[in-house]
Amino acid sequence: MAHGASSNESESSKPSLPTDFKRFARFGVVDSSLLMISILAGFSLDTLIASRIGARGYGPIVGAGIGNAIADTVAGMPEGRWAAAGVGVGALAPLAPVVAMMALKRDLSSRPVALFVGGSCAAMFIGTFYHSFTRDSSKDKNS
Repeated sequence: MAHGASSNESESSKPSLPTDFKRFARFGVVDSSLLMISILAGFSLDTLIASRIGARGYGPIVGAGIGNAIADTVAGMPEGRWAAAGVGVGALAPLAPVVAMMALKRDLSSRPVALFVGGSCAAMFIGTFYHSFTRDSSKDKNS
């Protein structure tokens, strides 16, 4: 202890991480851990999915998509029920082009299908990201 400081003063003056950092670091651990587990589960389901729909390559992306939605929902629960539900529903949206290609029995490994799925997801990302910076925040607060 320097200069007559008590032990309480020296401990309270230690720098600490901001609360938001700690909270979102926990979110990241929960989110990524569940995502990794679901990707691995998706790999194990790839043969089953291929035999059911007649197209290959969907196991990992379906596992990742569904797992991401579950992980985001679980990790978002401390933010509130509706926040967690909104994140979960939003996380499922990029699976729409995947499901469309599965219904058409197209191999995900083919270049046109991969471009369609990737392009659709990129468009969703860009549109949502752009909207978040250009929306009238007063309208969103009242809805």
